[in-house]
Order: sequence, then structure tokens, then C-alpha cells
Amino acid sequence: MRELTLQPLQEALAALGSAYHYVAQPNAVPPYLVWMEDGSNDLFADNVHAEKICQGTIDLYTNQENDPLMESVPEALEGIGAAYYLNSVQYEDDTGLIHYEWVWEYG
Repeated sequence: MRELTLQPLQEALAALGSAYHYVAQPNAVPPYLVWMEDGSNDLFADNVHAEKICQGTIDLYTNQENDPLMESVPEALEGIGAAYYLNSVQYEDDTGLIHYEWVWEYG
């Protein structure tokens, strides 16, 4: 079984601009991305992990309607072979930002 690494995901998101793991830096200037892993969806065979798959979220915070990153994030995920779906789009009243959330799986 090969070792699971999230380095390609981290590099793909960093290439898009400001991308933070778990939490944005204080006073981060939009647009910015926050990504995290929050679970797994491993394939089991013969009572062992035959394939390790990590699952998580990517959040885009922007003050621009139709931000180009809304298209760039899915392209970056496809470029590394990650599965994903757009889970939600929200307007954050307290910050005035538009918040996009994708759920991804990679392994």
C-alpha cells in the first residue's frame, strides 16, 4: 500500500494564492482559501486499509461576486485527480464575505 500524502493538494491550492491549513492568518485579506482534512473514506480489503483516502473541505472567502477562484478551485482539484463537490455557498453577515465550501476526497 502506498503512503498517503496531501502535498499535491497543498501545492495546488497554494498556486492559486493565499491558502491556509486549518485557519486563516489574522487579518487575512480576501480572497483567501482555508483547507483542512476532517476524515477518511478508506477502502478495506482482507481487514486492512487497502487504499487510504483523506476527506476534507476547502473554503473560499471572497468579497467579489463571480470571483475567478470559484472556477480555479475545482480545476485545481481535477488537476490532481481529487473527487469533490460544491457543498454550499453562503453570505457571511458578520464579515460581508461570500463563502464557498467544497468537500474533497484525495488519496
